[in-house]
Amino acid sequence: MGRLQLVKSIIHGMLVYSFHIYLWPRRLWRLMDSWIKKIIWSGDVLTRKVCTVAWKVMCRPWAEGGLDIKLTRLINEALILKLSWDLIAKDSQWASLFKSRFFSHGQPCARYFKSSVWSGIKEHINTVLLNSIWVVGTGDRIHFWTDNWLGAPLVDLMNLDVAFHRHLKGMLSEAIVNGAFVLPTALTDLGDIKERVDNIALPHSPLPDVLVWKHSSDGTLSSKHAQSFLCQRATTLPWAESLWTAVVPPSHSFIFWRLHLGKMPTEENLRHRGCIVVSVCSLCLISDESSDHLFLRCQFATRL
Repeated sequence: MGRLQLVKSIIHGMLVYSFHIYLWPRRLWRLMDSWIKKIIWSGDVLTRKVCTVAWKVMCRPWAEGGLDIKLTRLINEALILKLSWDLIAKDSQWASLFKSRFFSHGQPCARYFKSSVWSGIKEHINTVLLNSIWVVGTGDRIHFWTDNWLGAPLVDLMNLDVAFHRHLKGMLSEAIVNGAFVLPTALTDLGDIKERVDNIALPHSPLPDVLVWKHSSDGTLSSKHAQSFLCQRATTLPWAESLWTAVVPPSHSFIFWRLHLGKMPTEENLRHRGCIVVSVCSLCLISDESSDHLFLRCQFATRL
């Protein structure tokens, strides 16, 4: 467990500074995961040792029977997704600079840019746009045609060809006069656009536009929310929830975790791996050495 805490607190902490800005190549993700796996089992990145528990099992959350080790790919992509959200949702100086260089009329430019930061952000921009919606204020930051302020962008509701999107200009503030929407009848008569517009309550006093993340209770996207969004949750195991608690020492929890998975370093598991050994319990010298015998049936264990 000490090596596990070393990985989570020190190694992952060192990587976070870079992961906040740059999207690493896949080859480096795999290399870092292999080093972390070697550190956990052998204590040295150069020493390879037999891993008794599958890496994908170890990377599951606590409640799903794992050790809650975050894959470097998941950490990196979650932080870049958070950076992409900040670029769209916030009006800071760096966001304004990036929008002026890499965006055109509210949409990311399709052409190539020589930028080590933008190359990672552009892969997650569409994810942000598809999973967020604008809460209308003054309308100064919302693009009338291409931004999602009606539950879907107007270009999608009108089934306009993608080739025309870059020619559509205008901000939502231009369609708000004296605190009410002023839209042409030809537009509101299409589909359910009028109903969607009528469901929007404009503020009585000028308020800034706010981008809301659909999958969080407070509407913001944090790094934790980004990881939960990218990582599909599996079934929660009842025994795992009660195993990792403050009242149980972590070293004891780790032993029980390996015992429950049947991955204790016993001679029984060596035979399963193809090793030819003469197995006998070193405590009672009566039965074969197995996890079930050592912890439950051995005469020495029953007397404890």
